[in-house]
Amino acid sequence: MFVSAEDFNVRPYKLPNLDDATVLEEFEAFVNSWEEDVEKGWPFILGRSFYNKFVEEEALLPDEWDAEVDYLIGDEVVIGLDIYGAVADNTDSEPDALNADWLLLEEGNRWLKLLKGYEYTIEAGPTYKWIGLIKAEKFAVFSKWLSASVNNVSGAAGSVNSTVENSETINSAQDISSAWNKFARLIGGRTKSDKCDTLYGYLHSFSNVDIFDDTFDETFHDFGGYLVQEFGYPGRLNQFNI
Repeated sequence: MFVSAEDFNVRPYKLPNLDDATVLEEFEAFVNSWEEDVEKGWPFILGRSFYNKFVEEEALLPDEWDAEVDYLIGDEVVIGLDIYGAVADNTDSEPDALNADWLLLEEGNRWLKLLKGYEYTIEAGPTYKWIGLIKAEKFAVFSKWLSASVNNVSGAAGSVNSTVENSETINSAQDISSAWNKFARLIGGRTKSDKCDTLYGYLHSFSNVDIFDDTFDETFHDFGGYLVQEFGYPGRLNQFNI
């Protein structure tokens, strides 16, 4: 999971009842299911082969550096977008380029940039910023979980009314559509405006370079061609959830 219950403790993206063990278990299963959904989640958006490569490589990334851990020689950690290896035993100091206890193994890992966000340019134009899968997913999960949890659905047009869960009131229709549309905007698409500060724009910036050439097969001439054929746009919602 890229997000956790702790990401939904503060308004306007606060979700009720996640401190309940049963609800939390359901929530975590829900998030995992959405992330892996081939028709709606990341496999749909990124395309199946790119997504599969991403999952394979992301699973191999070291854990984030933890100040409470004493690391041993050979241990690897992530800090920021970089990967470091410990070259001294019992080190609890923070890795950086000047720390003799650590060796920089990889600077600017491509999958960490995808996860955490990074700047990019398109055709020598202005600089844009992709905020990362982790931050973008928060809006999608908030919208989808809230949509699945609403208690009152009424009216011929299928309008979603406010719902109350353990004395916490949520304006469901507005919150569902607003969060999802924020997510859709961050995903972007092939038009010029949809390449600004978006996932598509970030990936499109690699169309003619080889950084992601191992994520697709010979069916596609280059990564740009892969994106045109395989990238999925999530679409937008109005307040009637249509």
